[in-house]
Amino acid sequence: TAGLGGEELRSLELEQSRHRDLLLLPELRDSYENLTAKVLGAYVWLDQHLEFQFALKADDDTYVRLDALVEELRAKEPRRLYWGFFSGRGRVKSGGKWKESAWLLCDYYLPYALGGGYVISADLVRYLRLSRDYLNMWQSEDVSLGVWLAPIDVKRVHDPRFDTEYKSRGCNNKYIVTHK
Repeated sequence: TAGLGGEELRSLELEQSRHRDLLLLPELRDSYENLTAKVLGAYVWLDQHLEFQFALKADDDTYVRLDALVEELRAKEPRRLYWGFFSGRGRVKSGGKWKESAWLLCDYYLPYALGGGYVISADLVRYLRLSRDYLNMWQSEDVSLGVWLAPIDVKRVHDPRFDTEYKSRGCNNKYIVTHK
């Protein structure tokens, strides 16, 4: 909420007091450039304030079949889970909105779950909170998460029922998560 005018901030605070459905991060200006910091800030807040087993990160233009997601999660071990549609062949972006100027690791992104929607277990959220001062931030929050979790022993579950690629594969009842 950094940089918001008084009226905008009061409006958000009023909505939060009525519905309790917003997470306001006063130290961050809401912009695409701050998306990675915003997602990490949300994970820090979650770990400090709520008891949970899993966290779903989804874009605001993502549709989630919560019934199917919850049913699937009941059968999953709530430890070291990183579940979504993984990409392991993405070339590092050298221009445009997703340009990664600071990327020096290799020619391709490390495997990561595409950011339209993915699930991580609470222990990984805690790991991120405890490690946050040591984590590099990249332009893309999903790429950043993939890098942050790369050196640790996590269970990466690639699931094509997460339709989270840049362009949707269309409407299909088998999908759990659909982006755009």
